[in-house]
Order: sequence, then structure tokens, then C-alpha cells
Amino acid sequence: LMAKAGSIRVSADVAPNFEPTHPELRINVERARAADLGVNIDSLATNLRTLVGGEEVSEYKDGDDQFIVRLRLDEPYRNDPRTMGDLLVPAGGPNSGRTVKVSDVAALSRESGPASIDRYNRQRQISVNANIDRVPLGEVLAAAQEKVAELNLKPGYQAVFGGSARDLAQASNNFVIAIVL
Repeated sequence: LMAKAGSIRVSADVAPNFEPTHPELRINVERARAADLGVNIDSLATNLRTLVGGEEVSEYKDGDDQFIVRLRLDEPYRNDPRTMGDLLVPAGGPNSGRTVKVSDVAALSRESGPASIDRYNRQRQISVNANIDRVPLGEVLAAAQEKVAELNLKPGYQAVFGGSARDLAQASNNFVIAIVL
């Protein structure tokens, strides 16, 4: 979308509000494969959450000092997709004794995540802002809508025009209603 918005000859200063952070470990579970192998998704999520995020397992007292003991993988292991993929998780029920590798039921990768998650109408959003230079807003809006149509957005994704574009649409609708009345 950024490349297409930048290609509109009258737009300038095209910039998103998305700022990637440090890489994070992304885990995409293949639910059908997990079900075939008898891996409980809740159990998988709980195990990975404990190993990556840590879990309070005990408290330790030393005189008047009290320390919380957390179970968590060391940094080099919890940030490496290959190492995490080699971990074993229970499969086939709690008493079966079977285990499978995490990589057998999930794809692990290191990707950049957002610094913050913005929402619009309870849905995640990434805003793309642009300025226009000495051209009517209607022309730029039509060109932008054409570029968005070229993207063929997947189901669940949508482009919503805000700011001055939304104001123009509302004013146009109000004008039509006023003429009809």
C-alpha cells in the first residue's frame, strides 16, 4: 500500500504509523496437524508461554529477603526458532507418554512486531497518511481508491479513508440529501 500510495503523483510525505520493534518469536500453529497428532492446543500454548514468558513456580526466603523463582528458558534458547521447534510437547492425551516436536505442529519464525497496536472500531489498524500538493482532494481520493482496489485485499482486511477524505464523503452525502429534499 505504501508503494502504491507513493506512486500517486500528487501525494507527498506518505508515511505509516507502523513502527516495527525488536524481532519477536512468532508461532503459527497448524491446528489440523496438531489434532491429527493428538496435541492439545491449550497444552501447547501453556508450555510455550511458560518457557518463553516464564511462570512463577516458587518463592525463596533468605533471612528477611524474599525472592520469586521463575521458570523460563535462557535467552539464547527462547529466541531461536530452531531450538524452540526442537522442544517436545505431550501428544495423544495425558497418559499416553507420547511427545512430538513443536516444529511438527507449528511454524516458528522471528519477525518484527508493532511497537504498539492501534485500533479502530475494535479492529487492529495501521494508518497511512499523506499530504497533497495543489490538487483537489477528490482527484487524489479517487486515485487512492483505485490503488487500494489493485491490492485485492484478503478477507478480514479493509481500507478505510479518514480525515479530510471522510469529511469530503460526508459533505457530498449531505449535499445530495439537501438537493433531494
